Amino acid sequence: MTTVRNPETGLREQACECSTCHYCGLYVAPRHEHDHFPVPKARGGTEIVPACMNCHELKDRAPFHQWHPDFAAQGIGELLRSLPGIEHSASVEPVALVRAVGDHRQHWSGWTVAGRLLYATVCANVERAAGLRARTETPEA
Repeated sequence: MTTVRNPETGLREQACECSTCHYCGLYVAPRHEHDHFPVPKARGGTEIVPACMNCHELKDRAPFHQWHPDFAAQGIGELLRSLPGIEHSASVEPVALVRAVGDHRQHWSGWTVAGRLLYATVCANVERAAGLRARTETPEA
């Protein structure tokens, strides 16, 4: 990031140098998000990627059951095809999916937007669930 002076206010501001969305690859508008991926900020994530507003909304704010069925099915198929031996399983727990994928970077270029957003959504939800469990578990005496 660079610092620039806002011509309207005269104040110094951080200017973003992001060019494309991490998830869909399209150019980002001046108004876009800096998304914590793969670990959410609330869980200590420090890696930030640029995200267009559409991808960020779908990843963080739209429940999976509200995704278009064809888009959701495409993402599920891509993730399952990335996991040898799991593609014929009737169900895969989200934690098992994230662990089985391992380093997502080896698969990223082969996934479409659907696969990328589904993986990011699953990662975020797994981390959120871990945080909730940690807060509700009581230490044993």
